[in-house]
Amino acid sequence: MRQPTGSEKRKYHRVEAKIKVIFPTLQDLKMEYTRNISAGGIFLKTNRQLDSNAEIDLVLFLPESSQELHLKGRVVRVMSMSNPKDPSTQLYGVGIRFLRIEPEVQAVIEKALEKLTNS
Repeated sequence: MRQPTGSEKRKYHRVEAKIKVIFPTLQDLKMEYTRNISAGGIFLKTNRQLDSNAEIDLVLFLPESSQELHLKGRVVRVMSMSNPKDPSTQLYGVGIRFLRIEPEVQAVIEKALEKLTNS
């Protein structure tokens, strides 16, 4: 995986990708799609506000794979966004960092990222 160079702050290279992810909220089980993914985490848009620093369970469904990846994540960023389809509802951009990833799961994510980068 590419390491940051120069003035880059990110540890991992991001790939723009729409990947199904499921996570629990206080109200229900939520299904969304990522906006981007890296070996270290995901960014998604949701109508549910998640608590900053909350630890959550995630299920990722990577493209071209029937395997569900069960991961722990920590909410590291939450930002309000306007909803272009319905200005009366609020959306949130949420950055989630993966926690305690098993090496075999990390390998599956990195392989999927390589495929997404090269497609």
